[in-house]
Order: sequence, then structure tokens, then C-alpha cells
Amino acid sequence: MQNCPKCNASLLSGFSGQECPTCGIIFSKYFAAQEAKEKARLEQEAERVRKAEELEKTAKLKQQSDRQAKTASCPTCGGLVAVGAKTCPHCGQAKPAPKKAGASAYVLAGLLLVIFIGGIGNSPTGGSGPRYDAFNAQVECERFVRNSLRAPSSADFAPHRELAISGQGAGPWTVVGWVDAQNAFGAKIRNTYVCEVQFSGDTVNLLNLSIH
Repeated sequence: MQNCPKCNASLLSGFSGQECPTCGIIFSKYFAAQEAKEKARLEQEAERVRKAEELEKTAKLKQQSDRQAKTASCPTCGGLVAVGAKTCPHCGQAKPAPKKAGASAYVLAGLLLVIFIGGIGNSPTGGSGPRYDAFNAQVECERFVRNSLRAPSSADFAPHRELAISGQGAGPWTVVGWVDAQNAFGAKIRNTYVCEVQFSGDTVNLLNLSIH
């Protein structure tokens, strides 16, 4: 017994129609829409994390710059002293770092901060370069599974929320899900698949695939 993914209406065993007889949804379009929503959600979450990391890095650099701006090198011995100190604690030099000397340190810190922020803006993010995430692991595994079926065009895959996906970075990523597809007799049956892939630059390598 199967159920409609939208209205949960019961479908007869072996049902191979493309449209729910109860609510009228077209299964392929419904699944595509759900996958698109999940992809958008994952991309928004990745963007949120990226921005949070950028803000954290910027805050740390500012703190470091502020600390550096409050110190200077003694012109006599080169030791680090506080701006405005009366004597150098290393060599005894009088007024080794007067307060007005701190202005150049602030200017340098500001320049470093601008360069750092500019570097963030120019670094590849989002759609630039290969992406390694759960959604792309799902897409690649579905491609490998589809190529292994007797009737690839008849394949209807489980929505993202019903998959078990594990992995990080370039992988390996493991995807466990199900697919409805026609067998050698033309009947549509459900099979469970376990797929393992590894990303390498723009290349995706299939490490393991079992369908049963």
C-alpha cells in the first residue's frame, strides 16, 4: 500500500499513475517543487553561516588591531611598549612611544581591516567553485541510481526529507533513500538504495551503490 505524499490518500499496491486520483497533484512536479524548496533552504542556511563566520573574523581582526594600536616599538631597543609610557621597560628610554605616535598605528590597522574586508568580498562564495553539501550528494546519487535502472525515465525518487544523508566537505557522502521505477515487466516497484560518493574538484566519484 502506498500513500500520496501530499494528501496521504491510500494508493493501490502497484499503482503507477503519474497523478494522485484524490487531490490531483502530479507526482513528478510535486517532488521537484519540494526538492527546489529544500535546496533553497540549504543555500540560505549556508549563506547565513558564511556571513556569521565573516562577521566573527572581522570582529577578531578589529580586536587585534585595537590591541596593536595601543602599543609601539621603542626606537632605541625595538621592544614593545604601551603608547604614552614614560619609559621603556626594556632599556629605560624616556618617552619611547608618545601618544601622537599612536595615530600611525591606527591608520595601519584601518588599512589592514579594509584589505581584509576587501579580500572577503573577492573570495569565491555561493555559486563560485564546486559545492559539497547534502543536496548535491543527493543529486549525484540519484543520477547514478537512475543510470542503473531498467527504465530510468520512470524513476520517482524519495523527497529530501525522507532521505538519510551523512558526510561533510568533499566526502565521502552516503545517501540512503528509495526510488519507484518500472521493472522488466513494466510494473512500477519501490527499491531502497544506498549510495556513497566522493567529490574531487568538479568530479564526482561513485564509491559504492546497492539497490534492493
